[in-house]
Amino acid sequence: MHPGMYRYHLSVGFHGTRALRVVFVLVLGGMATVASGCLGFIVGMMLLWAIPDRPDSPIALGHLPLVTAGVLAMSVVVYVALVIAFGVRLAAWLEGTRLTVRGLRQRTVELADARSVALRQINQKLVGPVRHSGIVGPAQPVSVLEVADGNGRVRLRLASREAVQLPPEQLLALANALSTARCPGAVEVVAWLRGTAALAQRG
Repeated sequence: MHPGMYRYHLSVGFHGTRALRVVFVLVLGGMATVASGCLGFIVGMMLLWAIPDRPDSPIALGHLPLVTAGVLAMSVVVYVALVIAFGVRLAAWLEGTRLTVRGLRQRTVELADARSVALRQINQKLVGPVRHSGIVGPAQPVSVLEVADGNGRVRLRLASREAVQLPPEQLLALANALSTARCPGAVEVVAWLRGTAALAQRG
């Protein structure tokens, strides 16, 4: 964080369901770890049956079932740890015209120096209207903002992981920061952000 620069957080992560999701992943991960360990042991036994342990062999195969069980179980543990870390770390914020998106890795772009700006939509649908607004109508696809500068590229979902669209004040903050960009797509995306925020405010 730059000294004296205010960090404006965007509601892109898990909020009301974060604790429940962590518990769910832990329970499901524990079951999957046991199941994968058992499967690995069975696979090891089958390999041991298919490849008999010879007395003159330089490699002892007697522990093969335990090895395959441990490898598969550890793979599941690592995957579960990554899923939990992603959910806990997931965040995005503005610092002036700098946009940072953090998942397992953290990426930052300078919006004023952006070389390309684009919006795309993903298959996931918004679960409903923006909080505290009266918007009604069919669910809209979740939009993703993609910005690239000379140092890298970030992708920012304009909705929480519960598929709730960012509130209008956050869309306006993004639009204001992005209005400093002078690159293809910036004007159109700024207009879309402001229009979407205005529609939400009227609701």
